[in-house]
Amino acid sequence: MVLDLLGGSLQKLRFSLEGVAELAVQLLYRVESVHSRLLLHRDIKPANIVTDRHGSGVYLIDFGFAKRYFDPKTGLHIHKRKVGGFVGTSRYASANAHNSYVQSRRDDLESLGYVLVELCGGPLPWQQVPPKHQADRHAYLARVKKTILTQRMCRNCPTPFAEAFHEYRSYVRGLGFQEKPDYEYLRSIWRPMMSGECRARCDVESMLSHSWVPHT
Repeated sequence: MVLDLLGGSLQKLRFSLEGVAELAVQLLYRVESVHSRLLLHRDIKPANIVTDRHGSGVYLIDFGFAKRYFDPKTGLHIHKRKVGGFVGTSRYASANAHNSYVQSRRDDLESLGYVLVELCGGPLPWQQVPPKHQADRHAYLARVKKTILTQRMCRNCPTPFAEAFHEYRSYVRGLGFQEKPDYEYLRSIWRPMMSGECRARCDVESMLSHSWVPHT
């Protein structure tokens, strides 16, 4: 099995500033590769990100919630609309997912941003939903994720990370529902925090080959 060739997940791990920057670049290649196949992951979280056996590369796993964002009947991008329920993991899901909207490429990128904040600075501000909001937890989480300031989200992160994340978040939030993200621009936000050795590991050819692992 493919998964036997991989290492552990990133769940419960924390990383240095340079380590998170390298992860951001690698994972943006992974997400771009998934999207190039007209698929959305829809459940990006540390438990679904695993290292290789040498610990030098990362991979996306568990495509149980994956879905095409192009309609196979029309050949066109799906339209924004309300759906029947929530898909994803509450801690990392996009605000639109909490509001039961169909997801698109920007939602995967929003989830990735939350993963990076947690891997750098620890628990996300909304990790514990107050008891009074349990009944309407999705509405509460959508509201918090839309309105929370970057400074508060990154309160335990180094300043260079907070500045990079603010730029990343601003770009992702500005994407249209059907808009194709500029993945290379997003990677360029994180590269200044990486050493030459890290940049060499994150070259285009190596990142786009074997870049995702379907759930088996």
